[in-house]
Amino acid sequence: MILFIGHDASLTGAPKSLLLIIEHFSKNYNEPISIILKEGGPLKEEYCKLGKVFIWEKKWYYEKNIFTRLKNRLLNNNKRNQNIILKYLYKNKPKVIFNNTVVNGVILEKLSKLNTPIISRIPELETVMKIYQVRFNSTNKVLKYSSNFITPSLSGKKNLIDNFNIASEKIEVAYGTILKKTNHAIVNNEVEFDKIGIPKDSFVVGACGGLGWRKGSDLFLKVAKHLSEFEKIIFMWIGVDETQAGYLEFVYEIKKLNLQTKVFTVPYIKDIHKYYQLMDVFLMTSREDPFPLVNLEAMTNGIPVICFKDSGGSEELVDSSSGFVVPYADTEIMAQKVNDIFSKPKLKDKLSKGALKRTDKFISNKAFDVINQVLEKHL
Repeated sequence: MILFIGHDASLTGAPKSLLLIIEHFSKNYNEPISIILKEGGPLKEEYCKLGKVFIWEKKWYYEKNIFTRLKNRLLNNNKRNQNIILKYLYKNKPKVIFNNTVVNGVILEKLSKLNTPIISRIPELETVMKIYQVRFNSTNKVLKYSSNFITPSLSGKKNLIDNFNIASEKIEVAYGTILKKTNHAIVNNEVEFDKIGIPKDSFVVGACGGLGWRKGSDLFLKVAKHLSEFEKIIFMWIGVDETQAGYLEFVYEIKKLNLQTKVFTVPYIKDIHKYYQLMDVFLMTSREDPFPLVNLEAMTNGIPVICFKDSGGSEELVDSSSGFVVPYADTEIMAQKVNDIFSKPKLKDKLSKGALKRTDKFISNKAFDVINQVLEKHL
């Protein structure tokens, strides 16, 4: 049996990547699969199709019934639940554990008593890893208990070597985990624009991800402000809902910058490519991101990408044929490049074709071949 561990089942990059890895593994190996998710989410059903799924921390405070919340808290049902998971794993000892992200340090510490080899895929860079250590006492435990590491980019490998003293020979680089390009259903832009409230014939500048410092949602708004005088240029951020951290600050800033008619938000959906097809250009405003899956998703839809230099793995993917790499956090130059694509249809067409072609280098079985090589050492 192989055990996979993820931090949740949300529609964000890391859980989607892990799901693809498990799907690939299940098709190519005759090994039972168990999965621990630190928390649940909308992709849980997809995970359940691939193996036995355990939720490590059930969020009892989401229960509407106050007595149910109180009962679960008093009985410490999370601890009881975790003991059940550990008992199952002692009885059905995995041959190898594949961990996805540094958030799961506490889980790995518990599982270390199994004396099972642990491979950790690290889709984070220096600052976020240090934040998770300070907030959750997690990062150091992942580094301590893992025997091998996989990163989604060269920048991720360099980070582990330079900032966390991990030996180079313990680290493998496996780029994006999308197996192949998919032909997505054609979207009626006018209908979708109307649903979101975007004016027809708009030039849509998109972005996708959680809100906050790392993803640079504040920088996205600064770019929008630079271009606010252009009536047809509209901005859309995918992945926004009222319950997430940073939502109130994001909405507040939109109002303060007088961008209510320029910036639109939409929640995550499973068929996210429907939103990509509405875009004319994709902004990767992350300050720190090892290899954002959303870049690949956008480029497979023929969307040029503009990203920041020295922000992680984006510049390993984006080149002059598929978009622009601009100086770190320079929103003025990023806005200029958006305007260039907006005002030069031939440039947009060239970059769109280049984006599709560029992904050929990154969308293949190569990432899975690297992962397989590491896993097979322990199977």
